[in-house]
Amino acid sequence: MPLINENAVAIMFLRISTKSLAATLTSWGMFILFPGFLLYHMLLAMGIFPAFVGGLFGPISLVYFIVFLILFPFTFRRIVNASQFFYISSIIFFIYCMFWILAHCIIIDEPYIRVAAIQASATVIVWLALFFIGIHFSYEHKITKRLFVLMFVATFCFLTHFTLTTGKVMFYATEFQALEDYSSVSTYQGFARSSLVSALLLLCYTQSVYKRIMIVMMSIFVLFFLGARSELYGFVFLLTMFLMAFSNKSLLRLVLSIGLLAAIAFIVVSNFEWLSESRQFEIMNLSQSTSMVGRLEFQEVGLGQLADNPVFGFFGGHIVDTGSVGGYVHNALSAWLAFGILGFVVYMSLTVVATLNSLFFFVKYRTLSSHWTFAFMVNCFCLLMMITSKSVYWILPGLGWGLYINAMVRQNSEKNVHLGNTLKLFVEPN
Repeated sequence: MPLINENAVAIMFLRISTKSLAATLTSWGMFILFPGFLLYHMLLAMGIFPAFVGGLFGPISLVYFIVFLILFPFTFRRIVNASQFFYISSIIFFIYCMFWILAHCIIIDEPYIRVAAIQASATVIVWLALFFIGIHFSYEHKITKRLFVLMFVATFCFLTHFTLTTGKVMFYATEFQALEDYSSVSTYQGFARSSLVSALLLLCYTQSVYKRIMIVMMSIFVLFFLGARSELYGFVFLLTMFLMAFSNKSLLRLVLSIGLLAAIAFIVVSNFEWLSESRQFEIMNLSQSTSMVGRLEFQEVGLGQLADNPVFGFFGGHIVDTGSVGGYVHNALSAWLAFGILGFVVYMSLTVVATLNSLFFFVKYRTLSSHWTFAFMVNCFCLLMMITSKSVYWILPGLGWGLYINAMVRQNSEKNVHLGNTLKLFVEPN
């Protein structure tokens, strides 16, 4: 009997240690892959040091993917008890995608399949890394929280200085300094992705309506001058939903929210002539946008492939018909082409379920719960982007799924604590 008790204590201690280790690792992972990514590529563009870890996101994601596999046996039971159906469905989806890729490599011996397999496998690995980070991310980790704030403010100040000194309405890291090789420097989309996630997290860190207004204004400025239209307009749409939910039953918040939107509109109108030089305003005339014209051509090719292969899609078809790994359909239909109709249904269902459930809890606990707020905002943004502009090779959905499970685990833990405290009232003597 004592041996059993000692084993039980050892297992419990191992689980607690694993939980603490995972929380610390993933908190740093969130910082490295988002604001850290931005800092790293800025320093690359400035020529301060060479690309010692490539583009950063891939190698670091691979490390976290390996850590996820190592810790999986120790974390599975605790997580699955809180979110059994969603967690298992996510794991099955990842396994399905890898088997789908492997099957095509075995059955079809063509050069384009190998290229497509590398692209799709890299996506799944990053999904899993972000999934792991999302599940175990700690909102209480003070050091990374302060670093997020510091990096966001530094980014805002840098872009403000850049804009005032150059008069430009978009920042290109590859034009920042004359270097011989910019191949390792991220595009504007990588910078915008980092800034977006940082902005959403900072909105969840504070309950002050005035601080949130300040973060919103700074975020819109940063995303506008980084030039990523999807991230900017998606953020504005998400912001509108956030303000509507957060302002419910509070006249002050409603007035401040309306005032914020009015201030943004006034700034845009007052500086329209200057701001209209930005690619952000190409949305006013999409027929003249080379990016949009190209996307429509890719979509036409993809729809034709789906018509010919409605069940299994056409894995690697974008490479065959466009000759480019970037020639995919820029919406969720790319998941249908890459992983068949089953993969498409599960891919969309995971984000829809995570968005709707997190929306419910976000509205219910909007003044108390950072984890439900962040889960809602990331998943809602992902759903919007999946419908409108991002392909299956976009990596943020993995983070959204993980954050939703994180919120479910915390919700379950809070229920257990509440239940335990209630039982004590009946069991313990007065």
